[in-house]
Amino acid sequence: MHRAKSMRLRGAALAVLVIGALMSGPVAAASKGGGGDKGGRTRTVTGTCSVSPNPVANGAQYTISGTGYNPGQMLDVFSGDGGIVFAQANGDGNFTTWDRASFLNTGTKTVNVYEMGDRHMTVLATCSFDVY
Repeated sequence: MHRAKSMRLRGAALAVLVIGALMSGPVAAASKGGGGDKGGRTRTVTGTCSVSPNPVANGAQYTISGTGYNPGQMLDVFSGDGGIVFAQANGDGNFTTWDRASFLNTGTKTVNVYEMGDRHMTVLATCSFDVY
């Protein structure tokens, strides 16, 4: 009886080790590779952005467009003095979103594009526009 109990404990310990090894494989694979995150996906760093019209009148609507992103990639677009708009790249890796120029001060404003959820806030693209 003592031998049977010992065999069950060894079997349970072996099962735990095997399951642990199987579960750690995907985690280790996801953390490898420079610039990869979220399950091994690699962030694009070749994105571009542009604003039209440029210059834009304060109070008027403007469009922010971008190319070179991963299809379906969700993006945070920070515009000017703290405005945030969201966009999703289409199947060709392009996005278009809009905002209204409602700035306290006129002048040159910067747009930064980030991957949504990127806690490191890696800038994928930057562009600027003028507000008058």
